[in-house]
Amino acid sequence: MAVKKMSAVDKRYAAIKAFGEKWRPESNGYKLLSTATPELLTADIESMRSLGRTERWQNTLSTWQAMINEYPADFNHVDWAALQGSVYAAYAAD
Repeated sequence: MAVKKMSAVDKRYAAIKAFGEKWRPESNGYKLLSTATPELLTADIESMRSLGRTERWQNTLSTWQAMINEYPADFNHVDWAALQGSVYAAYAAD
């Protein structure tokens, strides 16, 4: 039986899911880990750039990073921005 190759869309969805599982694990009650910093979060988002060349995908990742960096000292804001940005990215993944 042939193994089905993941489409680009599936890879983007998988990356967004992995981001969520890494930074909001079930074992932490799906709350953002206290070790999450804007630098670490935006670096993980940056690694998703290679998953799509469209302007929409690239702009969404830039917006997501900017949202996180808007108030980097406010953990509640970073928490919200990390979650909300993942929603935007899921819409742009198609």
